[in-house]
Amino acid sequence: MNSSALIRLLIALVIPINAASADAGLVTNAEINQLYRQARLEKQVTLYSVTSRVYLLERLFEQRYPGIDLIPFVLSSREQIMRFQAERRADLDGADVLYLNDAPAVLDLVENQKTLTSYIPDRIKTRIPQEYQSPLLYHRLSTKVLLYNQQTYPTAPVTNLWALTQPQWQGKVIMVDPASRQDYLDLLASFVLHSRQLADAYIEFFAREPILENGVTTVGEKYIRDLFGNDLILVANTERLNAAIGKTGQTLPPVGFGTYSDVRHNRQRGWAIQVANQVNPSSGVIYPVVLAVNRFSGHPAASRLLVDFMLGDDSKNGGEALAPFIQPGDYLTRTDLSIETMALPREDLNAWTIEPDKIRPLRQQVFDLVLELAAQ
Repeated sequence: MNSSALIRLLIALVIPINAASADAGLVTNAEINQLYRQARLEKQVTLYSVTSRVYLLERLFEQRYPGIDLIPFVLSSREQIMRFQAERRADLDGADVLYLNDAPAVLDLVENQKTLTSYIPDRIKTRIPQEYQSPLLYHRLSTKVLLYNQQTYPTAPVTNLWALTQPQWQGKVIMVDPASRQDYLDLLASFVLHSRQLADAYIEFFAREPILENGVTTVGEKYIRDLFGNDLILVANTERLNAAIGKTGQTLPPVGFGTYSDVRHNRQRGWAIQVANQVNPSSGVIYPVVLAVNRFSGHPAASRLLVDFMLGDDSKNGGEALAPFIQPGDYLTRTDLSIETMALPREDLNAWTIEPDKIRPLRQQVFDLVLELAAQ
């Protein structure tokens, strides 16, 4: 018997068959036990994440699976993809699992470059809708929707997106710079994709058909141009956006497109942000946060074990691993959970669902448009 086989035998004898289910709520099964035995040999797993909430997972994961070191890095989606691609070119052992919100870019890495893949544990396959499993695994859904100050405005001050192009809101609409954030770029691309609905909203607001001039080809492009032409304010990050919109005590605060789940910070930071949900044709977009696995990972078992852990246990609320992601305005894709928040249910949120395969071809066009308009 060689040394590698001997090590595997010793670990199998030392690790109890139910070690992976030491915490209540996780169903013991052969798949998990086998992954844990293999992961103990691999010793570690590296996670790139778009949110700092994964730092909470580091302790929890290592407590549940002793002997495996979870190494988290918090990076934007763009940084994750650039770093991951550089690692692949250099044949370096870097990220094992990526947790990011740039589904169109990840789709390219899955379908064309074939460097990322999805892992769906058997126990989860019936708990997540099929459209959220292939070709990408959607862990949760996040948003970019129209926000307003609920203290100043008891009801939403905007009921039609075209109102934001009018003098009343000149210089009082905010957005994080789409040239630096793909989720905001995808919001603008969604305006183009849903031009027919924007045209109907235009007719409702102005009582006439929209006219396309000067080479403008879609009503969505017209809307983006009119929004920038009304002195749209671009800021560097969501913290500045939320403070400008939501700070309490303002007389006429601006509105803007931001993340619905940031309402969780209202009390702590002195904000009063709320989603303007009754907006024609839509308050914004809802988009996936994806869990993807490196096809060339040096820690394949630990990678799959981490994905399984991040999908939650079999308790009614998904257990401690899902707790950091149970926030008002975030929507977990598992359908078997019993969770209550103060936010609107997913079915009541008036937002377009992003379709990565349809958004991807529009990105460069919209990016070029943003650069053109920002330079004027």
